Amino acid sequence: MMSKASAYAMVKYWKAKEAIKSFFKEERGDSHIIAVILVLVIVVGLALLFRKNIAKLLTDLWKNITDTTDNFKPEDVK
Repeated sequence: MMSKASAYAMVKYWKAKEAIKSFFKEERGDSHIIAVILVLVIVVGLALLFRKNIAKLLTDLWKNITDTTDNFKPEDVK
């Protein structure tokens, strides 16, 4: 006779198996995946195209942040 734990495990196994089958049969998400991949390709392409400008922008921002914090004096804050 099958124990409760074995029966529970068997039910979970069959539910998981059916969920996996359903996932692979369902085609509704295919167009969304293609759209996401296309957007990622465009973003990466633009990043590569403008990498020098992006690097300069980030360098300038970091320099501005460090200059501001280097000149910070706690006694100026009231």
